[in-house]
Amino acid sequence: MTEKTVVPAFQHVNYIKFSTKRAFGIELEVSKNVTINKLVDAVRMADPKRECHSSNSYCQDQGNNYWHVKFDRSCGTKANEGGWEVASYKASGAKDLVKISEMGDVLKKAGAQINDNCGYHIHVEIADFQANQAATLVANWMKIEHIILEILPKSRRNNPYCKTLRELKPVTSAQSVDAAQFWPRVRPMSFDNSERRSSLNMCNYALGGAAKRTAELRLPEGTLDPKEIKNWARFFIHFVNFSKKQAFPGNVAPAANLREAMRILGLHGEDPYFILSHGLYETKHWFLSRILQYSGKKVYKTEAQEFLNFIIPANADDDASSGGTMWPIGMSPKKTATKKKKATPLLDDDEFWQPYEEETTF
Repeated sequence: MTEKTVVPAFQHVNYIKFSTKRAFGIELEVSKNVTINKLVDAVRMADPKRECHSSNSYCQDQGNNYWHVKFDRSCGTKANEGGWEVASYKASGAKDLVKISEMGDVLKKAGAQINDNCGYHIHVEIADFQANQAATLVANWMKIEHIILEILPKSRRNNPYCKTLRELKPVTSAQSVDAAQFWPRVRPMSFDNSERRSSLNMCNYALGGAAKRTAELRLPEGTLDPKEIKNWARFFIHFVNFSKKQAFPGNVAPAANLREAMRILGLHGEDPYFILSHGLYETKHWFLSRILQYSGKKVYKTEAQEFLNFIIPANADDDASSGGTMWPIGMSPKKTATKKKKATPLLDDDEFWQPYEEETTF
């Protein structure tokens, strides 16, 4: 007799799709081994319909519709050498996410290089957030921050340019608090470096006025790998979207394990069970793989491997590789009779994803 795989019975299922409508922008830091003119020429050739500005000094952009290559003192290979920052235009949508991510390859082919002082920053617009929602975003981040550090190389941990919020804004973890009490405790009070150079920079939201209300993720290491660029951006945008819909957690006690952190990130659910679209499946797989790559803690690596063992690999069958779902092993999804759309290079993102018809019992 053939032994059947036993899986949990999930009574409720949510299809979780990555929302690409929220505006975002990225900053890629590179070494000064290549001239600014060569980088600008490469960007213009890759995106000829959009302007590319250049500056030999650092300056900030606001709601820009152009690329900007500029000097950045923080990303040189030695003191005061500096490097270049390639800042994207204000973007939104799956096409922009893919196009901006592919700029990494363009810069690499132009000769750009990364060193340990380089970072990758992601700005996400949160002008629609009320103060209580901003408080929830920060509280959720503080609950998972210690685990996010586990997906980073050593060069980005204890980094003066992206200090943890727990270090900058000490809050008693288990103390019960509501959003109205919490936000004044963690709200940035100035644009000083001591406030801006945090893992989650909320200065623009708190102090930037209506024109520039963003949250900035500063933790990621410098990269020119399109998959890394895309997954970090999707990871942060999804976390922002997911946190906006959640109730304030009531305290900032650190997540007890990887499973709890994944729930807070919106990448795992059990009641209801989460079926992730292709883009979010890719990002979940990417996140767990980085735990295995960078974490020095056996407990997290063990949990990550258990998650990876439970989900179907991206290339396990036609459905997982092109349909974009994440089914537990042993589950057989029911397909719709709808005709499949012709594949395009962008089908690995969620603007085009259609879920399977939901089954009443799993």
